[in-house]
Amino acid sequence: MRFTVAPPEGSTFSASIARSANLTLSPAGDRVVFVAEKAGRAFLCVRRFSESVAQPIPDTEGASNPCFSPDGRWLAFQQGSRLMKLPADGGPQQTLCEATPDQGLVWVPGGRVLWGGGQTGLWSVSANGGTPTRHVEPGPQTVTVDGETKVLGLVAPVAAPDGKHVLACVWDGPGTENYHVVSIALEDGSMRTVVRVATEPRFVAPDLLLFTRGSTVMSVGFDPERCRVTGEPSVALQPVLTDQWSDTACIAATLEGTFAFVAGARQGSGRRLVSVDEAGKATPLLDAVDSFYGAPTVSPDGRRVIVVTLRKKLELWVLDVERRSLALVTSLGDNYSPIWSNDGSSILANYLTEQGENQLARWHPGRTEPEILARFEGENRMPQQELPDGSGLLVRRDEFDETSTGDLLLFRHADASWTPVRNRGADEAFGRITPDGNWLVYSSDESGRTEIYVGPLAPGGTNLQISTGGGIQPRLSRDGSCVYFLDPQFAMVRARLSFEGGEPRVVELKELFNCATAGAPTHLLEISGYDLLPGGGFVWPERAPWESNPLQIQVILNWPTELRASAPRR
Repeated sequence: MRFTVAPPEGSTFSASIARSANLTLSPAGDRVVFVAEKAGRAFLCVRRFSESVAQPIPDTEGASNPCFSPDGRWLAFQQGSRLMKLPADGGPQQTLCEATPDQGLVWVPGGRVLWGGGQTGLWSVSANGGTPTRHVEPGPQTVTVDGETKVLGLVAPVAAPDGKHVLACVWDGPGTENYHVVSIALEDGSMRTVVRVATEPRFVAPDLLLFTRGSTVMSVGFDPERCRVTGEPSVALQPVLTDQWSDTACIAATLEGTFAFVAGARQGSGRRLVSVDEAGKATPLLDAVDSFYGAPTVSPDGRRVIVVTLRKKLELWVLDVERRSLALVTSLGDNYSPIWSNDGSSILANYLTEQGENQLARWHPGRTEPEILARFEGENRMPQQELPDGSGLLVRRDEFDETSTGDLLLFRHADASWTPVRNRGADEAFGRITPDGNWLVYSSDESGRTEIYVGPLAPGGTNLQISTGGGIQPRLSRDGSCVYFLDPQFAMVRARLSFEGGEPRVVELKELFNCATAGAPTHLLEISGYDLLPGGGFVWPERAPWESNPLQIQVILNWPTELRASAPRR
């Protein structure tokens, strides 16, 4: 039996699935809980299969990554920087600990809640609350006991049928083909390779394991006593909605045979790079579509654009706007937050090597290896802008520690020194410096909501709040007179500034157009943003046609019977 689950009227299913599917089934397979969005707000919803419509779960605004307890009586979920739980049938919330388990969450027998922390590893906390415990610490020296798989990061844990292990997805390199499923013993944290080139493990029966490759769901036999696969995988279903980066899929399953998924394709596929004027009209910059990832970055002269594609791995390209052609800069490692140098002669990026080393790097045209400016561990340092006088860089620091917040730093080329610019205990990001080098525009959640600010570049001065009802992804015009940002409903807003008398003030605040209506993939804008064209207007990857279709959850009851009947005979 198959049927469709729609979100409550006026809301949409959340498309933000990066490493957390935002979709879970009760152990009995009689209800599904998922994340919906309405007017820029995310919240949990439940659809009981005995009822015809889904209902919002009260007091779950901002919640994500839900999972059921093994007895189905409780729900755990992430809410901001806290791990929470509440009764599945409704009731008061309880805080379990401070954590951001946004890369997979599972409640295992024995009363512990586990989550994948990416590069910080596998963590757990008592279901009654307490201090988190780390079970696996990834790194270049962390390897499965069979020696097959290096573990640089870990996401998407799921309970194995024996109650003594979890399966999880790990990666050992920069490409989507570097993701593998391993088993982890809860007693000692030892790991064994289960399936290579695979993500999103799920059990639809004790002896039937599901996983994904790209947007295809695969099935394979499983020995629950030995915690190993049996036989060869076969295609079970395709296509499902998957994340562009890690091939995380919107799927859920129960040991009783219920399966839920969101149909779609790989996010990012089929997008076209476009320029958009201040009226919201889009014009293609390239005729071909591709799997564009992240925000494009326009060169100082406006004639070239840095673009990043993510097919099987990240690749750095430069678009010649006039010739409408792409030239490969590098496919080595992963390059995050690439920006142009002030003179447009080189590209600076947070470079993650294939060995898992994080570096601040400069790529010169025609060279196969980058110039390394700095090395750092346990964090990313994302270039934001080269200083107007070329003496250094404005950089955003993001530590892998789940409880840390983003800071803005200055890196000086002369002595490779680092100086904090904004580190007030809030999440500060997306900094831009005015052409005179005196003022900093940035986003911060210091008020409890992310807003846009302008203040002296030197720390310690007074900052002026530019946005009035929330704002993200600020960008500064080339002459420093205008700040552009997105409001919570993804309207593009322009703020005209004046610095007369040595103090900034907002002269005009004007909403230009809605980015979703203009064809932008809003979840990508929220994470990575866009860039400004020197003559006015914006550039971003346009939403693929399939991305405009409403997302719905499909449910299959008693799927193992169907899978076994259609499995190839040997």
